[in-house]
Amino acid sequence: NHSLNKVKFIEADLSEIKFVKKIKKKLQKIKCVDLMINNAGLINYKLEINSLNYEKNFFTNFLSTFFLIKILLPKILKSKSPTVINVSSFASRFGNVNLNNLDQKKNYDSWQSYINSKLMVSLLTKFYSYKFFKKIVFLSWSPGYTKSNLGLKSSYIRKFIFYLRQIFGQNPNKAAVDFFHALKKFNNFKYSGSFIFKRKIILDKFFQNKINLSKKLNKIKNKIIFKHCK
Repeated sequence: NHSLNKVKFIEADLSEIKFVKKIKKKLQKIKCVDLMINNAGLINYKLEINSLNYEKNFFTNFLSTFFLIKILLPKILKSKSPTVINVSSFASRFGNVNLNNLDQKKNYDSWQSYINSKLMVSLLTKFYSYKFFKKIVFLSWSPGYTKSNLGLKSSYIRKFIFYLRQIFGQNPNKAAVDFFHALKKFNNFKYSGSFIFKRKIILDKFFQNKINLSKKLNKIKNKIIFKHCK
């Protein structure tokens, strides 16, 4: 496809803070961002800490998303119809946000850390939809049970679940079609802040009822980002 000649890739490790300077430098010539899709996903079987002393699931799945939004926000706001879609997980509804142990370094559990991080992504997506009301459309989207490499390097139980996903999970192409359907149908300010799964808006009251938690989480996130994103 001739249009692919215009596609550029930037390799970056989103589990480490180094990606911030790299992305800033690589994208400094871009004037505006019309569509931003954040799809970082990691499950570490064992506790792994990055150079800033944060657990890597937490940093990759949650913090890196909002570091990127912070970096690109001026360019996003220059767009005539800006949209930010954060890829979450339907399983995030089983997450638990402990403000005193956000990255779950205490009593670490790989799966719980993953769904907690995805819950935090959706909570702040909802919060940002209010913060940037009628300025930016923010959406959470879950691809559902899809074939991927997520969880391949994990415990024996998680590896078994991984192989089940390869058998029963939907093809990534199907997930991509669902994504474009969601983008076409819900890319509107009246849907901003919605959580989309299987082409439907779900869990709206669930996230609405956690708005106070979202505000507290946002303050903690801001302190972290302002400290390391100068």
